[in-house]
Amino acid sequence: GGTFHASRAYHGLQIHGPMWITSFKDYPYSPSRDEMDGKVRSDIFTKYMDDFAEAKDIRKHYELNSKVNAVKYDSRQRKARVVVENTLTQQEREDGPFDLVLFASLADGGTVPVLPGAGDFRGRSIHAMQCNTELIRDIVAREQKVVIVGGSKTASDMVLAFHWEGHENLEWVYRKPYIFWKYERVFHDRSLFNVLGGVVTIVAFLVSVIPGALFLSALLLDLAGIDYMCGKR
Repeated sequence: GGTFHASRAYHGLQIHGPMWITSFKDYPYSPSRDEMDGKVRSDIFTKYMDDFAEAKDIRKHYELNSKVNAVKYDSRQRKARVVVENTLTQQEREDGPFDLVLFASLADGGTVPVLPGAGDFRGRSIHAMQCNTELIRDIVAREQKVVIVGGSKTASDMVLAFHWEGHENLEWVYRKPYIFWKYERVFHDRSLFNVLGGVVTIVAFLVSVIPGALFLSALLLDLAGIDYMCGKR
């Protein structure tokens, strides 16, 4: 469920962490160390979960296309039952009893804020959740101008998605400057220079807590060569 569900995953959605962190220890995504240092796309993540279920013979414990409509808790027995609706057939059933009901995912539809002047805008205003592969490639083919609003992880993913498609007619608007880490250099190019850069980066963060030393911290981050800052207040 959540953002990585097929109905919610936008184009280019990735887990921002190396594969060796986001996989089970005895079931890696790939035998290649270099690939395991990379980030996993949503479609590969979904396939990985399917393959894992088959390999470990646990698919029978998966309840897909299900919506929990109610949780019935018995305080005397300290047990709970759940009312589950099959989203394909709309049929309800009651399962349990359970000792623990754990909610591990929560997601909602995207909301586009109403901004001054939005009523006069003749273009499209859409949420990132609607930006599937077909839509993005249509925008690229038409060479349309795009503005991405916000500085979140999703906004970063959208910028990367258009960059990978070779689309340069793009503006990115956010409130204040950010520091961006050069992920590929940190995880893929393990040269002596990058190792030293990592050490300098750690020192820079430690220096930043010293009163009046922010300028020195910023200088060290710049010298480290594994970060990039852009934007003006």
